[in-house]
Amino acid sequence: EWERFVFCIKNIFDGNWAYSKQYDRYRDRFLLHLSRMEEEDKTYIEKRIALITEKIWPVIEANMYRDYKKYDEVLVKKIPFILTYHIHLSLAMAFRTTSSLTTMNDNIFKNVASATVIKPERITYLLFLDDTVRQEIVRRMIQTVKKYIRENPHADIREVSEKCEVETAQIQQWIREERLEFTEDSPIKLPCENCGAMIRAGKYCEKCKASMAKNLSSAIDKPKAVALQPKKQTDTSNRMRFLDKR
Repeated sequence: EWERFVFCIKNIFDGNWAYSKQYDRYRDRFLLHLSRMEEEDKTYIEKRIALITEKIWPVIEANMYRDYKKYDEVLVKKIPFILTYHIHLSLAMAFRTTSSLTTMNDNIFKNVASATVIKPERITYLLFLDDTVRQEIVRRMIQTVKKYIRENPHADIREVSEKCEVETAQIQQWIREERLEFTEDSPIKLPCENCGAMIRAGKYCEKCKASMAKNLSSAIDKPKAVALQPKKQTDTSNRMRFLDKR
């Protein structure tokens, strides 16, 4: 405690406002540890501390001084801003789970009561999910969408998104990945990424798939056809000859 008390005094002489404000606390904590000392030594130290306090007090008062008139002038200039200012308090809560979804929900809602004590306007939950839990969540979401589609075959993508609480972009991604497929009379269709024709699942229509397969096949077979062509024989009759002179 003596080292902390000395450190506080050094900061006060450096003009630190925070340590100047807490001088009494550091001094009292140090004096509290003198109870186990001999009475004579304890009395001597208390007198020395009282002398230090008397000498340092003007420095503390100087550090604590505030020009309130100056602050009032700044306040007057900022009155229009202060009258229109409103705090939108938001709170972010981080959670990590490596177990089941039930445990995840328990971990989240167990902290709701403590989070709402400060009455934030918005609470954002930041969740870290391992691969097992993430896959389980996706699987359940897909099953929910599939069930709703079976029961409501004529629902559009916006209705499915709202009823199943799944983003529209996520549903479109599942359609592209062929995890979801719809009936012929369903209004949910996506354009072929090549020609723009409306399809029920995947990235390309059947016509474009056939065309791509054909192009790929011809690209693979073409080098073989070139390799089977016979080599041309060169005519060496017109070459220049040299006589061997001896």
